[in-house]
Amino acid sequence: MEKLTITQKIGIAIVLLTTGLCLFAIYRYWLADYKYAEAKTKIQNGYVIDGISDYENVIKLSPNEALYKSKLGTTYSDLAKYFAENDELDKATASAKIAVFFTEEAKRLSPRNFVIGQERVISYSQLVSTDPKYLTNTIVELQSLAVWAPTYPKIYYRLGLAYKDIGQTDLAIQNFKKAIELKPDYNDAKIALDQITTIPQ
Repeated sequence: MEKLTITQKIGIAIVLLTTGLCLFAIYRYWLADYKYAEAKTKIQNGYVIDGISDYENVIKLSPNEALYKSKLGTTYSDLAKYFAENDELDKATASAKIAVFFTEEAKRLSPRNFVIGQERVISYSQLVSTDPKYLTNTIVELQSLAVWAPTYPKIYYRLGLAYKDIGQTDLAIQNFKKAIELKPDYNDAKIALDQITTIPQ
C-alpha cells in the first residue's frame, strides 16, 4: 500500500474536520430544539423561572433563531403582567424591559415572519397592564400583520379592541366591521361591535 502524500493527508484532514463541524452543528441544533420543547413544557406546568433559564440556554446554543427570542419575550411579558396585577411594579417594569428587548431582537432577526409578528402582538398586549403606552406598539404590530395577511379576520378584531381601548371609536367600529365582513359568523366581533355602537339609555 502506497504512503499518502502530504496533499492527500491535508485533504483527508479537511474532510474530517468539515464532517466533524457539520455533526457538531447538527447536535447543537438538535439540543437547542430539545431544550426549547423542555422549556415550553416547564412554563406550561407553572415552572416559569426554570423555563426562562432553559430559554436563555437555548438562545446561547442558537443565538440567531428568532423564534427562541420571541418566546422568551412573550414569557417575560406574561411575567410582567403577573407582577403588575399583583402590585409588584418594580418587578413588572424590569420584566417589561426584558420582554421588549427580546421581542425586538426577534423582529430584527425575522422582520416579516407572520408567526413571530403574532407573538409581538401577544407580548405588547400583555405589557399594556404595566404601561398603557404599549397599546401603541400593539396597534403598530397589528397594522403590519394586516398588510401581510389582509384576509385574516382576527387581526381586525384585535385592532378594533385596541382602538376601543384608546378611545378611537370610529376606527374600532371600522375594524370590527372588517372582521365580520371577512368572517360573517365571527361572534366575538359582532358582540364587540354591538357593545360599541349601542347608545346607553
